Amino acid sequence: MDGRWLVLMLVAFALALQTPAAANEPNVANAPSFESDILPILQSRCHACHGGNESKGGLTLESVQTMLNGAESGSVVVPGQPKQSYLLHRIRRREMPPKGREPVTKAERKLIERWIQGGMPAREKWTLPPQRDLVTDEDRQHWAYRRLRSVKPPDGSSPLKKGSDPLEGVRNKAKAGRPERVRPLFQRTASHAERVRTPIDSFVLRRLEDAELSLAKPAEPATLARRVWLDLIGIPPTPQELQTFLTDQRFDAYERLVEQLLASPMFGERWGRHWLDVAGYADTVGFDHGPTQVILSEGKWRYRDFVVDSTNADVPYDQFLRQQLAGDELVDWKNADEYSPEIVTNLIATGFLRTARDQTHESVGVITPNYYEVLHDTMEMMNRGLLGLTLQCTRCHDHKFDAFTQRDYYRIMATLMPAYNPNDWRPVFPFDEKVNDRTLPDVSPRRQREIEQHNTEIDRQIGDQRKQIESIKQLVRSLIREQRLAKLPAEERGKIKAALDTADDKRTDDQKDLAKKHAISDDDLAKQFDKTEKQRISTAEKEIASLESKRRKWQRIQALFDVGEIPTTFVLKRGEHALPSRPVKPGFLSVLCDNPRQAVMRPATVPNGSSGRRLALARWLTEPNTRVSSLVARVQVNRVWQALFGRGLVESSGDFGVQGTPPSHPELLDWLAAEFVRAGWHQKQIIRTIVTSSVYRQASAITHTNQKSKIKNPKPLDPDNRLLWRMPLRRLESESIRDSLLAISGRLDRTMGGPPVQMKAHADGRIEVDVERLARPSDRWRRSIYLVTRRGYSDTLLDVFDQPSIQTTCSRRQVSAIPLQSLTMLNDKGSFETAELLANQILASKPTDDRRTIRDLYRQVLCRSPQDRESKLCRQALDEHRAFYRNKGHDEQRANRDAIIELAHTLLNTSEFLYRE
Repeated sequence: MDGRWLVLMLVAFALALQTPAAANEPNVANAPSFESDILPILQSRCHACHGGNESKGGLTLESVQTMLNGAESGSVVVPGQPKQSYLLHRIRRREMPPKGREPVTKAERKLIERWIQGGMPAREKWTLPPQRDLVTDEDRQHWAYRRLRSVKPPDGSSPLKKGSDPLEGVRNKAKAGRPERVRPLFQRTASHAERVRTPIDSFVLRRLEDAELSLAKPAEPATLARRVWLDLIGIPPTPQELQTFLTDQRFDAYERLVEQLLASPMFGERWGRHWLDVAGYADTVGFDHGPTQVILSEGKWRYRDFVVDSTNADVPYDQFLRQQLAGDELVDWKNADEYSPEIVTNLIATGFLRTARDQTHESVGVITPNYYEVLHDTMEMMNRGLLGLTLQCTRCHDHKFDAFTQRDYYRIMATLMPAYNPNDWRPVFPFDEKVNDRTLPDVSPRRQREIEQHNTEIDRQIGDQRKQIESIKQLVRSLIREQRLAKLPAEERGKIKAALDTADDKRTDDQKDLAKKHAISDDDLAKQFDKTEKQRISTAEKEIASLESKRRKWQRIQALFDVGEIPTTFVLKRGEHALPSRPVKPGFLSVLCDNPRQAVMRPATVPNGSSGRRLALARWLTEPNTRVSSLVARVQVNRVWQALFGRGLVESSGDFGVQGTPPSHPELLDWLAAEFVRAGWHQKQIIRTIVTSSVYRQASAITHTNQKSKIKNPKPLDPDNRLLWRMPLRRLESESIRDSLLAISGRLDRTMGGPPVQMKAHADGRIEVDVERLARPSDRWRRSIYLVTRRGYSDTLLDVFDQPSIQTTCSRRQVSAIPLQSLTMLNDKGSFETAELLANQILASKPTDDRRTIRDLYRQVLCRSPQDRESKLCRQALDEHRAFYRNKGHDEQRANRDAIIELAHTLLNTSEFLYRE
């Protein structure tokens, strides 16, 4: 070979090594060239606005590098990806060139598309610009966006040395599988250290001591018992349960009670309801416009049961989130021959992303604006619920105060787009046989075929049995007919026979009248069956019933899963779907990432061909020791604190951004969040730590026990009790009021799970359980979590006591005090029924005198014994009521019963019943 050719080859090879492959090597054969093919088009169509030194929007289209550099929002072309290239998108929508100028022809557009697809070959050397960081390190220093730090509890709360814990023996003897309490005793070395039971007390006491305050005195045992019962399982203790606790002389009686309540199945019903508020759960479809129009999603209640079961099982919170965001991407359900319980559970869990209001349940609602509203509502629920951040503003523009960009908003939306695919939308209901809905069967396709084959065979056998019955009936029917016709005149007989022999659709009006008049009823047939015929029919009917019971079926799952080809996600101008601008890749909030590179998603590898985007999002949220997982932990422990104290350490529990309220005890918040993560994200452990603290166990009365302090009344100093110098007095939530009424009257049906109990709207506006559509009579008395959950029309009692009207998510319930609440408790039928049942229980125990009657009523309703003055007033009330009813003509027994009912009804209407001290 000529030496000159060898030198030229070596030089060319060296140049190739120096040139980025993505810059000059086309991805497809015969790709156009920038200088010869693309630049002339841009010069004639675009350079009038985007050439020279004063280009509009800062965008210059004179070279490949300037196109890649783009304007403030980034590149306008993406090598190899025409769908992601904003320039081509603007040309396709005929926004470039602007109106009045000669547009780019279809052939020219195809040429630009081929050039981008081919890797944008050009003679110039170009490089991809670095990803711009639209937030600063200063933005990332907001307290909520920092990583969790190791916070040491203040002095006076150092753990006891090994072997000196008096509870150690109790722990060692605990049953296998029982979680160990994270409640060590602490050394008492600081002021008020005798009140330190958990590190929580140390944090709170330090703040109180700085203000020369202290904790209130410990709550009375009966008060504390009622408090923890209502907080953990949502109903008060029975007199027997209360007495068992009060007479328990063991030093750790209260801790044992806490363990008992945490292990109760009712714990999941109580605390699962808190999460359903976050998820914006409703059983109904759409916006729930009218009280009488109720459209339910088949199988949606299975997500509610998943939440209850997971809460009871204390599933780690990070796993709980992964299942709900990407359960379908955690299991290979598409290729499974048989659906395991794990597959079904994970598919049900994705119902978390199916709670947004969806108007595509009817054909007129299957329009693009509705698709995007579902996406935006799901985004709000997810961002506020999991991150405690309000990103709605960034739907239209960068946030004015927080470091949230519009680009970040649509990056997160891109994780949902493969499932909520506007290009391949799956409506709520299959109103058209050609349209697939968004539900999944809870069995595999192979299992479906087996079930269908089995049921087809059942249908065949049932058909055979029915043919036998019909053949017997037809024989007897013919005999009866001949006997009746024989008794008629010949002329009339012919007309009737002709009418009966003519098919229904071919009879004249006269023949229809004759056929109806001379029809043979089932009663006529039954009278003519002989013993053998009756026996054969009875045997066939029993066989049909037996066959029907052998039918198999599957249920539907309201799941979320990817559908169709992955669509391109665009930043939407002013949030309008009709105004797409720059395309974005899936990613995360930049302010919760350390650098721009981390904010771009790498989709997870999943086994079933899904996009892996939602699983990548779930892993980003829960990866240990990151800014975002620290925020997720803070939000959740704050929600737990809010559920127990009525207000979170961060009062704005749905807004941890710069406009939200800062934490009242920042070190305590971080300590709780760090403990939450350290203990494996187990919620019960955090609850256990809180409810066994002295802060939780103090009285709610305004008292001050710090003898060294000159401040006798802390209220003027801290009127909102932000320093927690007493336990907040709280009105019960709506569900606890209704469930407590059912529980103390003995009516509460504790059956768990299953389809929701149907409700009925009356003409006078009341909404209550529909007793005509109950699966079982006792379903009327099931816990409130199992009533049909609607967005705007709840059970009347629940609605009056502030049942939230959830549009997207509910971070914190509002509590009101209005006259209608008192009027409802006075006049509601349920209150009267409860009072009557309480009176029956009292009379059944055969009280010896009024003192015992009053005592038993107080213990049943208020979980305490009456004070002397209360007992005296109640005896007077009983005497007055008896006299009143005797004057009405009631006998002594009935007057006594009615008087007890009045007293019970009075106690139910006290604030003490409606409030938790």
